[in-house]
Amino acid sequence: VGGGPSPWELARHGKWTDSGLVILCRFPVARSEFIRFDAGTGLDAGALKGALWARLELGGGRCLDVINCHLQASHTGTSSAAFEQVRLRQLGQLRGLLRGIGREHPLVLTGDFNVDAIPEPSDPTGSYGLALKKKRYESKNYQEMLRVLDPDGYLVDLLSTSGVNQSLHRHPSTRPPRLELPRSMHYTARHKYPQRLDYVFYRPTLPSLIEHQETRIVEFKVYDSAQADFEHLSDHFGLLACFHLRCRFAWQATSGGCGEKTNTASIPKIAEVNAKHGVPLKSLLH
Repeated sequence: VGGGPSPWELARHGKWTDSGLVILCRFPVARSEFIRFDAGTGLDAGALKGALWARLELGGGRCLDVINCHLQASHTGTSSAAFEQVRLRQLGQLRGLLRGIGREHPLVLTGDFNVDAIPEPSDPTGSYGLALKKKRYESKNYQEMLRVLDPDGYLVDLLSTSGVNQSLHRHPSTRPPRLELPRSMHYTARHKYPQRLDYVFYRPTLPSLIEHQETRIVEFKVYDSAQADFEHLSDHFGLLACFHLRCRFAWQATSGGCGEKTNTASIPKIAEVNAKHGVPLKSLLH
């Protein structure tokens, strides 16, 4: 699901690139839609950023809603307050999307939110690219993000509640240290370290029979870095969330009906996908 907007659509909105969003899945897709964010500033003013939503048919009339999103980034040389205000408006649009699709099905919300959950370390500028002091509490920006996005408290932050992260009451960094990035990026990659910008939120439903197993960071490290100019494939780590479909016999039923109760009045027109004539995609979504 995805593929990006056409050159005509980019030109119509005065943009030069998209959000870089895609959803790959081996389950049939019942419905999908891209929600364009209205706001954008700095370098992001030229990007058609937004959220990609897909409703997946798991079988037996049961579905899973998946949203992949990319929010406003912060850039050196501009007031951080301007970026924060844009992200707050984009989070408001995400909240509208969540309300529009309803709570009938379990939901996974993931993406690069560009909201740092880790407070400033003892070296605020991160001039050494290393964590000098680990913090065990959340930043004000993270708390504000949850307040705007999920005022009713339905979403679960899977990475911060998994394993050692939960026991230490801290957020792990989802970006490599700056000193491990290529020299060519040292001018543009001036972020503090540690920094957490990437999330996997889960909103379960009581009868969903979908059980979360684990969520962890995948570093995409280049082990033969002596022969390469870089140590990581990206300036962000990957996040892997695994789910288990309990009571497999319950998924053998053929009754359909994914999303008849969706409040389509509050979101853009939803494209219907006939899964019988489509080619299911294999995915890392478990």
